[in-house]
Amino acid sequence: MSPGHAWLADFERSAGRPLRVLHIGNIANNAYNNALIQRQRGIDAYVLSFDYYHIMATPEWEDADFSGDIGDDFFPDWWAVDLKGFERPRWFIAAPLDISIRYLLAEITGTPIRHWLWRWATFERWLISRKSPGQRLVSLVMTAMLRRRIVHLSCTAEAPAAKLTSRILVGIARRLASPRVSLPLRRAAGRLRRMARMATGAADTFNSCLNRRYGSRARADVDAQLSALGRSDRLANLDFFYGWWCHPYMSLLLGKFDVVQAYATYTAIPFLVGRRDYVAYEHGTIRHIPFQDTDEGRMCAVTYRSAAAVCITNTDNLSAAGRLGIEPARVVRLPHAFDSEKLLRFAGENLDARPRANAPPIFLTPTRQHWRDADPSLAKGNDRVFHALRLIKDQGHRCTLRAVAWGKDLEDSKALTRDLGIEEMIDWLPTMKKRDLWRAYLEANAVIDQFLTPAMGGITFEALILGRRVISHLDFGQNDDFFGRRPPILQCSSIEEIREAVRVVIDDPHDKAGIGQAGRDWMLTFHSADRIVELQLEAYARLVLSRPARNSR
Repeated sequence: MSPGHAWLADFERSAGRPLRVLHIGNIANNAYNNALIQRQRGIDAYVLSFDYYHIMATPEWEDADFSGDIGDDFFPDWWAVDLKGFERPRWFIAAPLDISIRYLLAEITGTPIRHWLWRWATFERWLISRKSPGQRLVSLVMTAMLRRRIVHLSCTAEAPAAKLTSRILVGIARRLASPRVSLPLRRAAGRLRRMARMATGAADTFNSCLNRRYGSRARADVDAQLSALGRSDRLANLDFFYGWWCHPYMSLLLGKFDVVQAYATYTAIPFLVGRRDYVAYEHGTIRHIPFQDTDEGRMCAVTYRSAAAVCITNTDNLSAAGRLGIEPARVVRLPHAFDSEKLLRFAGENLDARPRANAPPIFLTPTRQHWRDADPSLAKGNDRVFHALRLIKDQGHRCTLRAVAWGKDLEDSKALTRDLGIEEMIDWLPTMKKRDLWRAYLEANAVIDQFLTPAMGGITFEALILGRRVISHLDFGQNDDFFGRRPPILQCSSIEEIREAVRVVIDDPHDKAGIGQAGRDWMLTFHSADRIVELQLEAYARLVLSRPARNSR
């Protein structure tokens, strides 16, 4: 048994329950994936993803084999598609802040009201994301009866629904003679009224109280940390963070967990309510944000410096951690959240998906088309691929590039392929759900990712675990330092280097050299779900063992 899992077993024996972990924030499903693989290994993990509904931050996108159109990516309508029986796990809550916190408190304590709160949270999501005549009718009625527009921002989203429904329940209760029926309705109405107050004007008062309780220490810590960095700038508006991020029950909720792991800039949440033994998880967050002359940048810098442990998932951000003065002992070199076993199962279930025999090689590039502004944090260098294909064509070779049609520079990419005279080599694909994309990986001879960022992203590690050769750019020195050994990709950056990598695949279309298998073996050793959980457990053990004994709660 590994050291982390041995400690986990010891913790369970001494506490009489599993280790309880709260993941806050879920950009790109990193929290969901981490919680998922942790729960598979016996950790009682939960995700708080309040006020964020983007399709790529939902369990359905990650694990449902759905069919249909979800509409708006930022507010996906999961009621409009066939989820093939998939149900959102109850350890994952994405709803307005107030109902999310109330639900988690009820869920982890097993209080029966958790079922009602889950249904209410689902109704709130339905109001926010559903695109149907029924939803429009409900919204119109609510707006007319409350004489106010429904606003889906922060914790205000549930206020109109809670307020209106409480009035309806009271009205029904008044018309019923039986106390057995009317009394429960009045109690439910009372809960809704309290929720409505918490989610609207009263929240400002509560958060002002939180500010008074914790704000002086927060201000002092912010100033001290900025001074330690040699910065003369100061946080201009701490009240904003209390108003946006906090809740009267936030400290109570965090106190129920042995480990609080906050993602991106959500690290402000435990910091603002006085908890300092949290884990910060960056997924590109500290590359630029902490060094910006903004309140968000200052808070980000301070909250990462204050964390008990900092999970670095991008190889190039080790240098950013050094600039922030985060000691190496607090840094966890953690591969991106990733359920490797799920993709291995998928590959085993789709053995018919393979590159075509006796056909020109197929290259797949799911990477978004973004290359015009050359922003190193966002751009992918896709234009270099098209220029390389022109060179391939000039040499008399044949191949097809299957490119997913998305990204801010999509039309410019299409125009470039026309100007270069390689339109017949490009097959533009619509955006795909996960399982369709994974099948496309398996059907390709190689996968092309990006050529500017030195760190490895999701496209590369998903392609590697599926045994595909990857053509991309990585900083091999950083990867050697981060993982202990670099991944076996076809490393390239310039147009000429990309052309050479493409030629390697064209000359060996079915990978007799075994590069794809070497990539899968590397993933199993350095980037598997087991390794990801083990590295986190080792950090959790140091954190828990260093604090005074706490009640099992």
